[in-house]
Amino acid sequence: LPGASGEKRAACNFDLTSRYFYNVSSEESFFQTIDAETTADLDLNAVFERIDRTTSKVGQQCLYARMRTLRGEEDAAAFGRSTDCFSRNGELAASCTKSLSRLTDEDAYGLQSLIFDTPAKVRYFAWVYPLTLLAAPFYPLSLLLFMAIFAVNLYIHYSNKLNVSLYGSAVKQLSLALRTARELAVEEVPGTEEATGQIRQVAEVERRSRVVGTQSDSA
Repeated sequence: LPGASGEKRAACNFDLTSRYFYNVSSEESFFQTIDAETTADLDLNAVFERIDRTTSKVGQQCLYARMRTLRGEEDAAAFGRSTDCFSRNGELAASCTKSLSRLTDEDAYGLQSLIFDTPAKVRYFAWVYPLTLLAAPFYPLSLLLFMAIFAVNLYIHYSNKLNVSLYGSAVKQLSLALRTARELAVEEVPGTEEATGQIRQVAEVERRSRVVGTQSDSA
């Protein structure tokens, strides 16, 4: 959906904007995509900044993915009918823009990570500590191993905390995204019929996430 007329937009963060494209293109290989070299040759990133009038960060990611994906005439025609619907109905466009404005925070870029990312399994090497300490009187150099393992565990610990923080932010955005999707469904925007089942699935995931979050807060 277009932004306000004459509004000056911040420079696009293509590292965050392109993440959905790279993830979805690897999942849906039946679409032909424009590779990075061609994108640079055609200066498509500059083209994107020129045409981008999206309200939400999620919408920005979807528009970027569409620009770099060739989906055929039928899909293009369907997309055209959707955009025509908003062009003809300014009141509907304004209402949807208001709903989507909830997803303007940069944390909303992380919603796609809930779909595509696989959380890494973190393993600590705690068993090494007592072994190295027991061996230290006989092999002083084993203390170097102790320090090395301690440094590795410290790195793993803080990396894990960062990942948990990122996922936590994405889960918070999930609640906002679900509320927005429901409002758009009430407005009967194009694609509502196909999205109804997905909204129910996301609602169940969001409900479980909220329960888990409550339990961890009280622990």
